[in-house]
Amino acid sequence: MPDTDAPPKVLVVDDRPQAAKLMRLQLRSFCDALIATSYDEAVQIADENDLDVAILDIQLGDNRTGVDLLHELRAMPHLEDLRAIACTAYAVPGSRKRFIEAGFDEYMGKPITKRQLTKTIERLMDPEYRASRVSHARDEAGVNVPPSPAVLSSIMELLAGEDPEPDVQRLVELLQDEPVVVSIVLRHVNSPFYGLSSRVDSVERAVTLLGFQPVCNLVLTELVTQAFADDVTPLVEGIYDSIRQQSLGAALLARAFGEVQKSVRPENAYTAGVLHQIGRFALLSDQPEKYHKLWEETDTPLGWKPPRLREEVRTFRTDYVRTGAELARAWRLPEEQIMTIRYHRAPDHSTHRRYRSLCFTMHAAYHVSQHILHGGGDPETREEARTAIVKLANETSIDASRFRSIVEKHAEDVRSFVLD
Repeated sequence: MPDTDAPPKVLVVDDRPQAAKLMRLQLRSFCDALIATSYDEAVQIADENDLDVAILDIQLGDNRTGVDLLHELRAMPHLEDLRAIACTAYAVPGSRKRFIEAGFDEYMGKPITKRQLTKTIERLMDPEYRASRVSHARDEAGVNVPPSPAVLSSIMELLAGEDPEPDVQRLVELLQDEPVVVSIVLRHVNSPFYGLSSRVDSVERAVTLLGFQPVCNLVLTELVTQAFADDVTPLVEGIYDSIRQQSLGAALLARAFGEVQKSVRPENAYTAGVLHQIGRFALLSDQPEKYHKLWEETDTPLGWKPPRLREEVRTFRTDYVRTGAELARAWRLPEEQIMTIRYHRAPDHSTHRRYRSLCFTMHAAYHVSQHILHGGGDPETREEARTAIVKLANETSIDASRFRSIVEKHAEDVRSFVLD
């Protein structure tokens, strides 16, 4: 967020240039005011600036409204706490209530005086108002946070450990009451993906052959997905499977990308892949019918194409990355994983330098797995994957061709393991 000692940065959006200029003139001595006279211009300015407040006219032409614009602006990672004022010349009874319910912080009918503007912005900029507004926005999203799986924190502790002699017996003890998880983990271990010559029938044997952290990550994968399994209805079963499969594919790619970096531990990257879409599981579990409507059924191997972030914000006033980060924090997951969940779709906006490489790694793994598992024929996912690899290369100073060769090497393995 902007420096709190600096004057507020305010975006004024009105499709009538004279009205926008007048409002900027009114605000000139009070804040740093930017103006936009179209929806698209407003999005571009918002993308390039850390804004404090947006003053949005409701009717913006081309059948687009200030309400739509507000949802799009708040979907930007750096503007999730943006305060917003709706303004319109066509006030009718109930207007204020309607716009507050739509997500605005305040409503003003035109004409608006300088005093009204400055007093309203001052109130919205008050730190106490901001804190209460953020809390209210989270509550308003209405997404219930499921309890943490009983052994999740213990598994995360085992994964985070640096002990050269990991506590295999502790892992076995933790899984005594998780027979379903163990059976699924062993099924994965015995799949053709790992190419083991003999059948594995115990966790101890799996650790001996694959290593401690890889087995812990397989356990983590099933703990996370099983946490939401009881809420899966026939309506959303296909979407649930799609999220699970894509998360696993992204985890495999993230680990492979991590193996060529110095600042990312491969198994940490795999963990990030397992966890990065827990917000989608939460939305699907809590609001199945509403979330189902946002997904597009396809004839690709995954079967379902996820909605855009702005569509989630428009429906829930939040999106899966924010929901996932809140869930991860409630589950007391490591800060590294919380930040990666939050910023894997927009790693440029990561506020923690320490975690940026993992955020970019997960960003690339997410988009490449989407492209691979949706059949590879969608030009949109192909371009997103290409761009994400270039971003990862720029962040890590590793040639993009090296990451592309990793994708070529692992693409078929990812498909066979995930879709098996």
